[in-house]
Amino acid sequence: MANKFLLQDDALSRIIADKYVDMACIRTHETDNGWKYNLTIGPMRRNEYFEKVHHEAHIFGDDENETETFEAYKQSIPEQFIMIDLDCFDEDVQRLNLTSFIREVKKFSQKTTERLSEYIRS
Repeated sequence: MANKFLLQDDALSRIIADKYVDMACIRTHETDNGWKYNLTIGPMRRNEYFEKVHHEAHIFGDDENETETFEAYKQSIPEQFIMIDLDCFDEDVQRLNLTSFIREVKKFSQKTTERLSEYIRS
């Protein structure tokens, strides 16, 4: 992961000599169409995922089974994995263009996530 996303620079290591605690790579990009996205990618543990991504147990089932269902969901997340998070945004989307913007972002996110997954596995 580090070899693919982080620069290995001796000069920087002399400035920041402390050991990594989290090696997520966070970058902001701007597309040719003018909208932007924040890309966060890096190794994550199951417990960290639930610290970063808020989940409400009630969305996982009815009141009687929500705790069981939520716990089953939590266990379905791998103990360690590579987190890929794309947050796409534009500050000036006009109401008339909102549907096409959402469609474009969904298509971009899916394609980019698939390509990043292939890249990581290579």
